[in-house]
Amino acid sequence: MIKLDKSPQLRGKCGDKKIEDKLKEIRKVLEGDGGGLEVIKYDEKTNILQIKLLGMCQGCPMAEVTVKDFIEKELQKIEPKIKVEKV
Repeated sequence: MIKLDKSPQLRGKCGDKKIEDKLKEIRKVLEGDGGGLEVIKYDEKTNILQIKLLGMCQGCPMAEVTVKDFIEKELQKIEPKIKVEKV
C-alpha cells in the first residue's frame, strides 16, 4: 500500500507512472472548469484510488458523476480494475 506523506514532492502523487500520466490529462480537463483533484492514497493491492476534489469541483452537485463517469472511466483505460473514491 502506498500512503502519501506531507512532503511537497509526494503530496498528490500515487506512485504509478501510467496512472500519474493519465491524472495529468484529467487534471487539465478539470482545471478548464475551475476544478482539480488531489490524490490522497492509492492502494495497489485493492486498486482503490482515493481522491479529493478541489476548486469548483468540491461543491459541485455533479461531483459523483465526474468521479465515476469521467475520472474512473479514464483511468480504467490504462488500469481496468481501478476504482476511484472521493474522500
